[in-house]
Amino acid sequence: MTQSGACWRWAARAVVCWAAFSSAGAWAASVQVEVVDEAGRPVNGVVAFLESAAASA
Repeated sequence: MTQSGACWRWAARAVVCWAAFSSAGAWAASVQVEVVDEAGRPVNGVVAFLESAAASA
């Protein structure tokens, strides 16, 4: 992908943290994803947190 004359290759590195086993019998998970450039450096410190429904219950 080209942006402002620079070529970017996006990669995602995810760290999965498993939470306690929920009462519904499903695993609860929280995932942290960092967007990095082709050299492996975080892009402007962009971090996203994704959480399952079981983790937020």
